[in-house]
Amino acid sequence: MKLGFPVISAAVLLVCGPLLAYEVDGFSGKSGKAGIKDFLPRCDAEENRNNKFYSEQYSFNSELEDGYDLWFQVFISNMGVANGRAALQLHFTPKGGSKIKDRALFEQGAWSYAGDGGKLTLKLGENLLAGDADGWTAHFETEHLAADVTVKNLVSAWKPGGGGVYYGAARKNYYDVTLLTPRGTIEADVTVKATGEKHHVTGRVTGDRSASNLSPNLLARRWVKLRLVGKAYTILMTNLQTSEEYGDKWVGWFLIASDKAILASGTNPALELADSERDAEAGYEVPRSVLLSGGTGIEGFTGAIKGLKRTKRHDQLADLSTIEKAVVSKLVKPISYGYKAEFEFQFQSGGKARSYKGKATYTYEQLTR
Repeated sequence: MKLGFPVISAAVLLVCGPLLAYEVDGFSGKSGKAGIKDFLPRCDAEENRNNKFYSEQYSFNSELEDGYDLWFQVFISNMGVANGRAALQLHFTPKGGSKIKDRALFEQGAWSYAGDGGKLTLKLGENLLAGDADGWTAHFETEHLAADVTVKNLVSAWKPGGGGVYYGAARKNYYDVTLLTPRGTIEADVTVKATGEKHHVTGRVTGDRSASNLSPNLLARRWVKLRLVGKAYTILMTNLQTSEEYGDKWVGWFLIASDKAILASGTNPALELADSERDAEAGYEVPRSVLLSGGTGIEGFTGAIKGLKRTKRHDQLADLSTIEKAVVSKLVKPISYGYKAEFEFQFQSGGKARSYKGKATYTYEQLTR
């Protein structure tokens, strides 16, 4: 998540109710197409209205032609002092230029959402993000940028494994994910306000929405992710290891999509981490290799990821003030590591052996030891 780790005030530590240890149910439902009920924000749900750990994000990552880059995200959160705040982040890199980053904050009442006719509309001041299972449009007016964006889904929005991890028998604490755009095309007109330069960009894109509402140290101990948006297909994978309180259990999902269909979708493969390098500063062992096997919804699945070169190390606490850092660091120490990686996945489909291999972005995130 490019927004950085959410700010948590000291008051947050007082509002987290007791959780039932070791009861976790992750991605055990049926994978399938998503609709309006999967797009709507959960900020007004009973379990979230006054829950300081509630946060939700709508993120779109693009792979553009000619050396451009565009990323945007709407983030909703109760974390901090006030409930129901939203934020917009917009990042744009012109061809041959430096990245421009804009961020705008909106108090509760300064932004809104509506679901009508199967479409979600998010309004944040002059900014608009709207879409349904078939695609999304956006208009952004930020300090340094103006942008009009059209995303067309090549495959419909998707819910992997029912979409959620539920913590506790009451199922009121969760991490929930919807793939808004498993694979799509993007076209945008972006203006750099300082110079008046106008850029028309095109490419491929993925988009997702995720929501969670429990303390980050209980939500997950670490995450393993893979992302490839290629000319022929998209591969997405996310696996999380639950906290010790929830049994250190690995849960997650895996998807391959072409321009015409979901080619493969599976959940909860077994993971084995290997070839670690030590981050002495954080005290973490960072795996450069990941082996996967088994899972539900995909026959004979095996996979291997090998990190070739580390491209980033980001300490998310570094984004916070001294006071904020002192509070958050009592719960987690979130570090994200990015690698250029090679991968190979094999499985059975339609009675035939299928194999996908190539290079992708591998991300390892650790929050607690």
